[in-house]
Amino acid sequence: ITDYIESIDIKKINLSKDYTIVNSKNIFTDINKIDENIIINNQIMIEKKVKNESHYSKSSISLISREQQKLMEFGTKMHYYLETMDLKNPKIDDIDDIYKEEIINFLNSDLMKNKENANIYQEYEFIYEEESNIKHGIIDLLMEYSDHFDIIDYKLKNIDDDAYIKQLTGYKDYIKSISNKDVNIYLYSIIDSVYKKI
Repeated sequence: ITDYIESIDIKKINLSKDYTIVNSKNIFTDINKIDENIIINNQIMIEKKVKNESHYSKSSISLISREQQKLMEFGTKMHYYLETMDLKNPKIDDIDDIYKEEIINFLNSDLMKNKENANIYQEYEFIYEEESNIKHGIIDLLMEYSDHFDIIDYKLKNIDDDAYIKQLTGYKDYIKSISNKDVNIYLYSIIDSVYKKI
């Protein structure tokens, strides 16, 4: 293959003057200096416009502090424990020490006082259609009793965001669509060990 490859010194090639001029200029810099439209070959008109990007996600990127990162990792690990542990027969000794207090506080909360009488569904995922729209959600903790359901959504700390109301109302609407039982919805703050009924 190397027999067919040859190095060429571009300076020794007889290039046209036009190539040299174009190659030495930054055409984008020159275009940005022109306020009017550009006509090429008397046929194609290119209008100079600045394009704006838009995103559905947040447009600003912010760096997180080491403390925020630790809180996020803490929340992820807590969520994992609450998602995977047997809530009726928890093995507290299997939990890392830094998470034990919050887990014990949750298990001793009023939300869990009748857990022995409930069917417990952790990370209960659902998809259903409502008015030709497909709805999808994952309920952190769904507890079914003989006469009602409790929906419990874990938050690391803040439970006062209005956006949570819409989220949990959607969960409630789904459960009511498959059952005639009453449905209660709660937000639980892991760090503060408090809950709020919606």
